[in-house]
Amino acid sequence: MKQTVKTSRAAGQLEKMFRELNSALEVIEKYYGAESREMAEQLSLMAQLLPEIGEFDYAAESANRAMQILEQIGDTSNYAY
Repeated sequence: MKQTVKTSRAAGQLEKMFRELNSALEVIEKYYGAESREMAEQLSLMAQLLPEIGEFDYAAESANRAMQILEQIGDTSNYAY
């Protein structure tokens, strides 16, 4: 039972983090643009965290989008690439 409670709490924290990261995407798009380095870095961060809550498809989409942005802006040496 204790392990289940800890697991549920951790999953809840990850889901909260996911919502906050999504909110950050909106702010980044507004201030830096949808094709910015900041957007790519945020998407890359999400791609690393999403599998933890079982969002594998969304993680892959986020990683691919981050790579596309970095290729477009010519920043393939960025850690997010």
